[in-house]
Amino acid sequence: MTPRKAGAVRRMTVNDLAQVLLWRNHPDVRAYMYTRHEISSEEHARWFAAANVDPARHLLIYEIDGVPLGFASLASRPDSDVADWGFYLAPGAPRGSGAGLGAAVLDHAFGAVGLGEVRGEALAFNAASIRLHEKLGFRAAGERRVAQLDGEGDHAIICFSMRRDQWAGGACPDRARRHRSGEPKP
Repeated sequence: MTPRKAGAVRRMTVNDLAQVLLWRNHPDVRAYMYTRHEISSEEHARWFAAANVDPARHLLIYEIDGVPLGFASLASRPDSDVADWGFYLAPGAPRGSGAGLGAAVLDHAFGAVGLGEVRGEALAFNAASIRLHEKLGFRAAGERRVAQLDGEGDHAIICFSMRRDQWAGGACPDRARRHRSGEPKP
């Protein structure tokens, strides 16, 4: 079996805006977002201008061999080492890209950023996101309900948590296997 190529994250730049907007507005991505309207380029530019200068925000592009395959964000909570994360893949990204993105973002969060905990959420009907959180080793941290999501009915949100010691201890079975076998970290 050929080992999967390791991906990496880098900081999002203004040059990524158009690509990220295309991904975010794709119906397969929008269907699982808290806000589901099509985002205009002006709204997207305003979001980026504010988030890019916020020291609590980390906007990241996941790539393999220089090819962008996904977006992720980390939003640190005030006066803590906890951040919330969000992510999406480019529509049509190769199979396994979600796990690669997740591993690269968590390595970055617990390494370069120095976080102690990353928290995530998934709409209860987003089975792929729930499976990814579980595959990465996140632990379920409860459920909450959100009312009238974009004018629709109430929705359940599944909450997840990953601590640095869990990640370093090999919470992700795939990651632990790679480390034992000498394969590169994602």
